[in-house]
Amino acid sequence: MTFLETPEFKRHFIEYVHPVILLVLRRVCKPWQRVTESHIKKLREQGVLELHQGEDTSQDVAKSGARKENMTRVTQVIFFQNVTRIGLNAFVWAQNLVVVDIPEGISSIGPGAFGACRSLTIIFFPTTLKAIGGGAFVACYSLENIDLLHTNLQLLGASAFQSCKNLTSVMIPDSLQTLGKTVFLKCSKLVPSYIDVSNENNDTTSEVLKYLYEKMKSDHMAKDIKKIIVALKSSATADQTTKIASLEAELKIARLELRAEKAEKQNAELRASKEIASLKQQLTSPTDSKKRKHN
Repeated sequence: MTFLETPEFKRHFIEYVHPVILLVLRRVCKPWQRVTESHIKKLREQGVLELHQGEDTSQDVAKSGARKENMTRVTQVIFFQNVTRIGLNAFVWAQNLVVVDIPEGISSIGPGAFGACRSLTIIFFPTTLKAIGGGAFVACYSLENIDLLHTNLQLLGASAFQSCKNLTSVMIPDSLQTLGKTVFLKCSKLVPSYIDVSNENNDTTSEVLKYLYEKMKSDHMAKDIKKIIVALKSSATADQTTKIASLEAELKIARLELRAEKAEKQNAELRASKEIASLKQQLTSPTDSKKRKHN
């Protein structure tokens, strides 16, 4: 027996091995099964590793003090092979979880799955994803960017990204068919101030989605124009370079005028909505005063 085959070497070696590789070793390499199982058990007992097989976690268990305490220690999650869904409340309260790589083959993320994962910063979504359940990412305060363009997303549940207060960018594919209410409630950095996302009784999800789609189209168009100008500059003569510079200036002016026009339209809509609210209040006030006099 060589040193590489000894239990001593294996015990030291696995300390530096990623948990995913540990699972593979346990599955395909019989001589490593005992030592890998022992180390995986140790990581789970320490609470830093959470293995997921697609199972649901009931609301009662998810809210229990013991569950919250255990989940706050979790820093890594691993999905078993052939898992097709992330269960209800699967990783709720995993407040030290920073990065999640959801593997291909998973088609749905259950309600509350990553709720209150307040350090969660990066999520890699699979192309197979079709549904995100209600409150799946509620109160994920560190999330800033969500890119779902490459997925086949068809359902976005109610309050899916509610209270993600630092969310500034969300990219949603055209495949979306079903949209829940208050999906972006209290995501104030995601949209301009004229779209109210602070009131749960005034659902503006459809307005937010419309704004996001328009922003994506505008951003893509701007990138395409920049690419064309860069390509032109690379092979331009001195005279053509002057013309391109003039074209860039004209495009910049056009963009500024478009922004000004859009801002004016938004202000006009805001003034109109305030005037309508004021008129409604005036119409209801006489009735209210009569009721008070009658009483």
